[in-house]
Amino acid sequence: MGHHKGQGKTKRRYAPKELLETLRYMMWDLIDNRLEVCLVASDRDPDGQIRRVFNRNLDWYRNLCSKYPGRSKSHKYRLKHESTPTKIRRIRILQALRTIETKGYCHSYYAEDLFEIAQEIITAFEEQGYSA
Repeated sequence: MGHHKGQGKTKRRYAPKELLETLRYMMWDLIDNRLEVCLVASDRDPDGQIRRVFNRNLDWYRNLCSKYPGRSKSHKYRLKHESTPTKIRRIRILQALRTIETKGYCHSYYAEDLFEIAQEIITAFEEQGYSA
């Protein structure tokens, strides 16, 4: 972990103490929520099936993925998927969040993004009248 294509190992990034609880929440939320797509009967073709989204990725995770676009393998990929491909891998984000939970720091290329997202979550809760 900690390597990103085209770059060497990243430096150790310590999570601000005030973000640790929110980062832990983000980890469990990411574990519990993921994109789920199932095949269902098609309305147009009685013998056909279509893909239907039953559960979407979290907003913060989708926004993070959109910051790191990847290249699609084909035009067919873009036609089948509503989102663009990303360099982000869910397992890498979970590894970073788990490392932060156990050690208080990580070497992830995405650490600063995760800290920023955690702060945005705290700010949104405070603006709604909740305390962090």
